[in-house]
Amino acid sequence: DPESIVVAVIDDKIVGCAFIVHDPWCNIIYHEAVNSDSRGKGIGKALLEYSENLIKARGGIQVAMYVMSENTKTLSMLKLKGYKSIPDVTCMYKEL
Repeated sequence: DPESIVVAVIDDKIVGCAFIVHDPWCNIIYHEAVNSDSRGKGIGKALLEYSENLIKARGGIQVAMYVMSENTKTLSMLKLKGYKSIPDVTCMYKEL
C-alpha cells in the first residue's frame, strides 16, 4: 500500500518518514523517525498530522503509536496532541 509510507523531503533530501499500518479496528503509526540533523524543526509534528489525515481520509477513527519510553520529547508532543498511554498494556515480542 503506497499510503503506508510517508516521507518528509527538504531540498531533495529525505529528512523523516513514518510507516502506517491501516487497520479497520485501530490504525497504527508503527514507526516515525526524523534525521538527527533535522530535529526540532517541526518535521515530526508535520509527519504526525499528515499521517493522521491519511488515516481519517480512509475512514479511520482511532490511531495508536509505538514510542520507546525513554523518548520523552516525542511522548510529550503526543500528549499535547491528545494521545494517551494505554494502562495495563505490555508490548510482547519473540526472537525468531
